[in-house]
Amino acid sequence: MTLDEFKNIITEKPLVAIKFAAEWCMPCKALERTLLGIEPNYPSIEFIHCDVEESDEIAATYRIRSVPTMFFIVNGEIIDKTVGSVSEVTLKEKLDAMVTKTKNNG
Repeated sequence: MTLDEFKNIITEKPLVAIKFAAEWCMPCKALERTLLGIEPNYPSIEFIHCDVEESDEIAATYRIRSVPTMFFIVNGEIIDKTVGSVSEVTLKEKLDAMVTKTKNNG
């Protein structure tokens, strides 16, 4: 994914959750398994999985220093983020907050 493609998704989709990860990162793989289990419960959210080594321009632009890192974006604005391992409960809270924010503003 290029930086332009990434920016287009953020501007076109009202809700975006992006996971920055690396293939060699074990906590990233655990987060991936958790996300795959909960993504179907959030059809209004666009989930993006970005490998920092393949998309180094995106990682540099957003100053990703540790993986996994997740950004939670509503209407083009980063409203929250996580760094490192997070629980399924925490992820669901952040995703629910995204959905609630758009319902309250929409």
